Amino acid sequence: MTDEDMTGWLAGLAGRTETLGARGIRYLVVSPPNKEAIYPQFAPAWADPANPQRNATRLSQMTAAADVGEFLYLHEALRKATVVGSETYSRHDSHWTGYGAYAGYSAVMGRLHRMGVGDPPRPLSAFVRTDSPGQSGTGDLASMLGVSSLVRIRSPQLDEAGGGPAGRTTFLSARTDWAAPQVIDTGAVGKPVLLMTRDSFSLALAPFLERHFSRLILAHNRDGFWREDLIARFEPDVVMLEVLESGLAGAMAAAPPPSPAALERARAAIRSHPGPPLPRRMWLEPTEAAKRRMMDGARATPNCNIEVASLTRDS
Repeated sequence: MTDEDMTGWLAGLAGRTETLGARGIRYLVVSPPNKEAIYPQFAPAWADPANPQRNATRLSQMTAAADVGEFLYLHEALRKATVVGSETYSRHDSHWTGYGAYAGYSAVMGRLHRMGVGDPPRPLSAFVRTDSPGQSGTGDLASMLGVSSLVRIRSPQLDEAGGGPAGRTTFLSARTDWAAPQVIDTGAVGKPVLLMTRDSFSLALAPFLERHFSRLILAHNRDGFWREDLIARFEPDVVMLEVLESGLAGAMAAAPPPSPAALERARAAIRSHPGPPLPRRMWLEPTEAAKRRMMDGARATPNCNIEVASLTRDS
């Protein structure tokens, strides 16, 4: 992200925070780290996963400097859990394990509690380990490599020690897959209401949240990072956006405009902490004339290069 991109992102966060704050609703953006950010020793040398100029790292710093809202990058929480021996990501999957999700949950509920919403996180002793692959541990990396039938998929998960709450799920559309918009009435009487737009990392995270909220309204980010329709319909106490760090750049689309003061704070923060020049793109240069002509036609341009477009009957 360029400095201009980051200014716009901070402005979007400010707009959402101010709009919800005027209605007494808290807003929190939560970002799990990419797997290679936690296990950099297994990444290719050129990947530089520990780069302090990662989008998520800079956005975390700039959000604090500009004071425009609440952004929680979960890198430190996952790093600490990994250092003490927790297997936070599995060998066969790009998603976090139950231990990784627990570390994220603890950080999320800790931040929300400091924001005046919900109880502190529950201790790890309230959960028991199971090695049965759950929805969040299906071995997607093994499947992508075509070796899922040749390896034993292992992704430690955590379940309630005494069984989870008997919640009731109501789907809000004809779809009934996990990513469909849905409402979970948890049975936790007197607890606040959470609306969360999310990605697949929420599959392991959401069960930890159920004892802290009387109702969870869940919608996938592909249906919109900002759901004014659901906010108006359910009037939650807190709205949370959960998005993997690689998806952060587009996460502030469709945000309400910020106040002039918040916009100026965002601009001032970026001016005070400018990012590095963007790296020059590197290209492999073929020697044969025919291959050079083919590569010339495939070079990046200022326009968007679309390779495949598929139109479907969808909203």
